[in-house]
Amino acid sequence: RSHFHGDAAGDYLAITRSDDGIRVLIDGKKVIDHWDDHSDATDVSHVHLDAGKHELTVEYYQATGEAIAQFGLVELDKIQKNPALNSALEKADAVVVGIGFNPGSEGEGHDRPFDLPFEQQLLLNAVTAHTKKVILVVNSGAGVNLAPWVGKVSAILEAWYPGQEGALALTNIVCGDVNPSGKLPTTFPEKLAGTYFADAYPPVNHHVAYKEGLLTGYRWFDANHQKPLFPFGFGLSYTTFALSDVKVYLSDLKTGGQAEDIHVIAGVKNTGKDHGGAEVVQIYVGPKQPGAGEPVKQLKAFKRVVVSPGEYERVDASIPVRELATWDTPSHQWVVTPGKYVVYVGTSSRDVKPFEITVKEGQRFGP
Repeated sequence: RSHFHGDAAGDYLAITRSDDGIRVLIDGKKVIDHWDDHSDATDVSHVHLDAGKHELTVEYYQATGEAIAQFGLVELDKIQKNPALNSALEKADAVVVGIGFNPGSEGEGHDRPFDLPFEQQLLLNAVTAHTKKVILVVNSGAGVNLAPWVGKVSAILEAWYPGQEGALALTNIVCGDVNPSGKLPTTFPEKLAGTYFADAYPPVNHHVAYKEGLLTGYRWFDANHQKPLFPFGFGLSYTTFALSDVKVYLSDLKTGGQAEDIHVIAGVKNTGKDHGGAEVVQIYVGPKQPGAGEPVKQLKAFKRVVVSPGEYERVDASIPVRELATWDTPSHQWVVTPGKYVVYVGTSSRDVKPFEITVKEGQRFGP
């Protein structure tokens, strides 16, 4: 317990970093209350204080893991108003801002928040208030809340955790020597609230409830008609592509007349003029009328093709119909149900074109 004297009334940020329970009271009023077992976490509260003397109380308890208890009270104007920084930003041709996490804040043994560390949020707000010529480099192992800045920066590079040569790889991309052509292997939601994993953490009584069933990842967003910030399979590059001449058809077995494979043919044209690059044609399949708890579509095949500027490449892919099977518990068999299915062809889980097919004969086979 201590005291703080403010020379004038103003807005402040009360900030804590803790491993396990922490709470902060100012003049007897709780401004931060994170009183439970948790891994390394940062909490921030915006408070307005009158001029004069104030009583500060910080309470903490340690359960397991590291013992971290840090507290700061920062005048908001001093963070937002930095003349030297603002002048440099306005004169810069481009600004590269690195954000995200590190082994201390994200790892297999603990979970981290969806939001960026608050000091990084303040940095991004300060930078984007003075320039839009920002290249945002994100270091993270999964989705992170980028929605507040998507329309305020010129480019976003998801770097993941690239290792010791990551700086060289990043330099080659930023300078245009390498055309980034990666695709997201996960979905970035616009916000955490409302997603199936929003209430999975922290565990209750050391138990994590997996409630999504078959609807993991992009399948959940599809089934719940929720628009992601960046969908599974999404990724831009320094050129553009167009898909054309897409054909989807079923082939028949020579004997029995049973559908064997789903065939997809697509043309990929690099519609840019300056850069060669890679595009990934993605093929999803799902029943025309999915049942309750059943995915709308699932990724069944993908083909990566490198195309020079102005050039055209053909992509061929085949998917065995048995890939459409679902597990039938009473018979202990995989079952392909005859009927109408939709094949979705495109360049991300959301940028797809549907093609309807009909599987006339069902299949059953053992595990």
